[in-house]
Amino acid sequence: MKPAVTIRESQLGALFRAYIKVDASLVVRSAGPFFLSRQTEVVPGARLAELFSLRYDRLDEQAVPMETAIPGMADTPERLELFCKSKNIRLAGIVFSTEDGGFLLALNIVPEDFIIEGQGLHISDFSQIDASVPVLTLIGMQRALLAEARQAAIDLANAQSEALELLDRTQRLGRYIVHDLTNYLSIIRLNVANLAQSGGNAETSRAAIEAATRHVSDLVLSLERLTGHPDVEATPISVDQTIRSNLAFLSAALPSDFTLDFIGGAAQAAVRVGRTELVTMLTNVIVHARGAMPDGGSITISTYRTSEPPERHAAAPQDWVVIKVIHDGPAIDDETVRLMLDPQTLTPPEGADFPLRSVRTWARSAGGDARITALPAGTDICIHLPVSGDADEVELAPAAAPSAALPRMARTARVLVVEDEVHALDAVVEILRMEGYAVTPALNAAQAVEALAGADFDILLTDVVMPERSGVELAHEVEARHPRIGIILMSGYLPDESLLQPHWPMLRKPLDLGLLSQTLASTHARLEGIAF
Repeated sequence: MKPAVTIRESQLGALFRAYIKVDASLVVRSAGPFFLSRQTEVVPGARLAELFSLRYDRLDEQAVPMETAIPGMADTPERLELFCKSKNIRLAGIVFSTEDGGFLLALNIVPEDFIIEGQGLHISDFSQIDASVPVLTLIGMQRALLAEARQAAIDLANAQSEALELLDRTQRLGRYIVHDLTNYLSIIRLNVANLAQSGGNAETSRAAIEAATRHVSDLVLSLERLTGHPDVEATPISVDQTIRSNLAFLSAALPSDFTLDFIGGAAQAAVRVGRTELVTMLTNVIVHARGAMPDGGSITISTYRTSEPPERHAAAPQDWVVIKVIHDGPAIDDETVRLMLDPQTLTPPEGADFPLRSVRTWARSAGGDARITALPAGTDICIHLPVSGDADEVELAPAAAPSAALPRMARTARVLVVEDEVHALDAVVEILRMEGYAVTPALNAAQAVEALAGADFDILLTDVVMPERSGVELAHEVEARHPRIGIILMSGYLPDESLLQPHWPMLRKPLDLGLLSQTLASTHARLEGIAF
């Protein structure tokens, strides 16, 4: 008779990762590394029948008692299957008798997909000789690749959806910008035609053209803010003051057979929007009204303050400024109103709908809303904007002509003008010479430094954005070398304020000629010690 084969515990654990040794009463004496590597109830002293079942239906009362089945399987080739009662794990193997009257359950984990899924099992939990391990490894890799591909497809679909939405919003914004610029160009063209007529009001037309160019400049500033340019956040403005001070400009968008009235009832209520943005939106509404009334008519703008929110906003303790624009043009039906405000409508209804669509988009971006109501005779356009407090500013009236307020100087000021755009440089130089200044032009900072080395100047008027060296860098150098020279900056956008000196005036492009003259005169007066 051959001697029995002796197997050490480490060898037994390598062959049967989930082995269990029990005594004659099926009480656990020791267990394999599978149970030792995780917190389980398979510990010495536990009763096997309380932990496992012999049937897949773990609650099957007709199953053969474990105390009978296991001794009957000992030292036979009959397969033993145990089903864990607390976890979805199945073990399989054979039973050996031990010298002390107990049993060795030589078990391994059954590698079935529906059991492995979600159980946190690892390849090391299986026997090294288990032929299923390579297959399980491939299955796991395939699942990981499929899951990654599925997530990548979801991410790509989300990115495409966001890109399409952004493209749609960008296209709509582009249409709104084109429309706004067209409105301002129409105002300029109308007033240029008025200037060409012998009986036209030159001063009114000049003021309208200057206002239109100023609003176009501010519209560019709004676009810079939209594209992420570092800029000062819009400060609260008084709605009534803004509308009242721009009423003449708004009227310039209308032919002579229209009347425009304003009834301000919002007092000092302020909203946090750009001043030009508000004027632009009102211009759009007025242009729409003009298109709806080919034979002329009347338009009334009114404002008031209320605590009643617009329809799409939940009731909350918030005050609102309401801007109502009513005109007496032909009535429109509810379906036309819906199409005019629907951003997904590709074919616009008859009439100028883009102005009203852009008004609602703008109002909602400011935290408010806009609606259109058809009247029996005319249309009621209502804009809600959230109140941001009361304005403590006083709206500045248009500057008086410089000739009426400028002091008499003892001598002509010598001005060095630096501008890299040759046509703009020629225009500024010609205007300043017509006003009596001694002007020297320079196309860049290097030419300016060369001019300063050969002559004396009272004022440096420089553009900010120039190639090679900026106007701000030039201003710092000039002030360090020539501290008595006054410095004035001009630019199409606001540079970093931390780089500027508080005593440097900043003029926005396109230049307001009246403000340019006034700034030059006040700077010269300060240098000469004359009260201004």
